Amino acid sequence: MFKNIFSFKGRIGRLEYVLSVVIFLFMTIITSGVSTLEASDVAVGYLILLMFIPLLWILLAQGCKRCHDLNKNGFYQLIPIFLLWMIFAKGTEGDNQYGNDPSAIDNTLTRSSIDGDLERQQRDQL
Repeated sequence: MFKNIFSFKGRIGRLEYVLSVVIFLFMTIITSGVSTLEASDVAVGYLILLMFIPLLWILLAQGCKRCHDLNKNGFYQLIPIFLLWMIFAKGTEGDNQYGNDPSAIDNTLTRSSIDGDLERQQRDQL
């Protein structure tokens, strides 16, 4: 989870996307709280801008990857009502043109580790 958060390539599931949105909102609240402390200071304004730009980049990258999981282009995230669809819709099962199924990767890793554990137990019994 949260691998290559600055990249626009690949796919992510609903959980990672929702966590990204929650973290973005939390950091935005903190940033706006800092801005009210000394709003007259120009340096504070630049600092807030420098903090906000990477946060916005991460949110757009994660949204693009979520759109890819729904087998849509990343620009779909710019449609306001589509944001709700990104949160609640189940991703495309299996691989699509944007990459491997993120849930299938987890299942494969889990399955291979279980198979490896079984093989080790069988060898130990011999």
